[in-house]
Amino acid sequence: MFLKSHIISQVKFINPIWLYDIVLILTMIFLQFVLYLPVMKRNKKDKAVLEKLSNTN
Repeated sequence: MFLKSHIISQVKFINPIWLYDIVLILTMIFLQFVLYLPVMKRNKKDKAVLEKLSNTN
């Protein structure tokens, strides 16, 4: 509904429109992955710190 009423009028230069859908979905997946990378690295560091603390006790 939103795509048809608001977005298509702005991107109708992209033909065929299903290509826009695919690019939109792939971009969203890519952004989720890129935004998750810092969290993933932080979790690894936190686990390493917790392991060091548990080994010293």
